[in-house]
Amino acid sequence: MTIKVRCNGCRSKLYVSSRREGKSIVCPRCNARVEVPAPASAPPETRFEGPAVELPLGDLLIPPLEVMDTAPFAVNTSSPPPRRPIARKQKTVVLPLWVLWAMCLALLLVATGAFFVGAWWASLGPAT
Repeated sequence: MTIKVRCNGCRSKLYVSSRREGKSIVCPRCNARVEVPAPASAPPETRFEGPAVELPLGDLLIPPLEVMDTAPFAVNTSSPPPRRPIARKQKTVVLPLWVLWAMCLALLLVATGAFFVGAWWASLGPAT
């Protein structure tokens, strides 16, 4: 069985045989002396059964919520309602009307030109 030990000098991980428990070894990297710890006592068993862990069923029950015993929901009408924050206007780009008309005219000219170029191309006939 191997024991994992960290060197105090170079902080490298060393894997040492269990024969060296309680003795010191030399780190092969930095030549520092490292103490190999003796085996710790076996960790206590954790058991999830037995009288120390078990609870009576009555302790596990959740008490019921008593919703209907409270007073009905009341609204405080003496104070004014909270004010809503004013929504900020978003910055928008406003184009003059003549720019929109010019864009529509340009689109119409391009579509008309494409129609006539296509008609001319189709009148040439297939290439032989």
